[in-house]
Amino acid sequence: MAAYSFSFRCRKRYTCDGCGCVYRMRDERIIDEQARSEEAATKLATNQLTDELQAEPNATACPDCGRFQPDWVGLKNARQHLRITFGGLIAVAVVAGIAFLSGMDGLIFGCLVGVVGLAAALAHLAITLRNPNRDLEANRTASRSHEEDGELDVVKEGDRSKQKRALSPITRWHIIAHLCTFMAAIVLLAPAAAEIKTQQPTILEGYFNDPVRIEFPDRFDAIGGYWTAKPPRVTYRNLGYASLQPAATYNVLSPTVVKHEPVWLRTTPASEVVPAMEITFTNSGSLSMLVEVHVDLDVAFFRTDTKGVAIERSQTVSTNTLVQLDGGGGVFSYLRKSVRAIWVGVGFGTLMLGCAGMLLRSLSLGFAAFANPTQVEIDEVAMTTSHRDDRPTASSPRLKDDDEPSP
Repeated sequence: MAAYSFSFRCRKRYTCDGCGCVYRMRDERIIDEQARSEEAATKLATNQLTDELQAEPNATACPDCGRFQPDWVGLKNARQHLRITFGGLIAVAVVAGIAFLSGMDGLIFGCLVGVVGLAAALAHLAITLRNPNRDLEANRTASRSHEEDGELDVVKEGDRSKQKRALSPITRWHIIAHLCTFMAAIVLLAPAAAEIKTQQPTILEGYFNDPVRIEFPDRFDAIGGYWTAKPPRVTYRNLGYASLQPAATYNVLSPTVVKHEPVWLRTTPASEVVPAMEITFTNSGSLSMLVEVHVDLDVAFFRTDTKGVAIERSQTVSTNTLVQLDGGGGVFSYLRKSVRAIWVGVGFGTLMLGCAGMLLRSLSLGFAAFANPTQVEIDEVAMTTSHRDDRPTASSPRLKDDDEPSP
């Protein structure tokens, strides 16, 4: 076997699918081949050169009508759609991995993957709407500059009077694919919207037979911090097993009139009040239990108006809280249930995004197939180097231990 290196001077011959203009672009390539003879190596190198040049898209617009050929437009769009698809999938996977390892909030996670999906959908749309044949005169001028440099020569002028209408790179299947990309973005965003609507309350940890302090998120200002409360309306349920409900006792953390330490003072003698209560669950024999507690509390208090006159006010404060009792299994079970919709939405949205992106790539490759085939004309072939390689190949007899390969 011998290694040969050939230098080719050739021309790529193109036929415009619009006006029929035939033009050629000069090219030079170096091809390395291994063969038993120079003739065989030359034939292999020529075939390899032809395959390479025919597979390459025509990146030069027609010097007559200024139109880029479908192969260049289609293959370029196909590469861009593939990059966007894999980039979007990798971004979703990275965000999902960070969320899984760091315990990211479901709302933040849903918003991040939704933004990734929307960005990918918009990028796909921008690639499809991009039209390199928008300014034909500028394309024609750029191609004619190659003619002045000697890199391009026109074999046959085109007939613009019989110019064909350019193929549209957008079909009904493109529209369907783009609708799917935006639907994927909506699916990725939907769990985050659902999480906003059903925002889960804070989880408090406690033990059976020990009081758990529950504070109300609604606060109010009262003169001197004095306020009164009616008996609270309390409902609770075990989220793990509906048939196993605990018993509970509860009380508001105040007598009829309670003065709280002021958190901050205003121009009027009013203090911010943080209403709270305690609830005690008795042991029901369960190792762990996650209980959802909802409390409505009617409060009354005095505050001053703009004239400094004390006016009695009343309002209802509410809270919705999760209490984990004696263990953590229930918390993880509930959290898995609460974020299940997010993970299902992310999985389905990611699948839609990937399938729609690959469909757009396939459509672009199909558009590239409408181009006229490239022809290769070889002007000169020169063998630059040759080197005989006498080392045994896979089909050669095995060398003996005392044999040395020929230099």
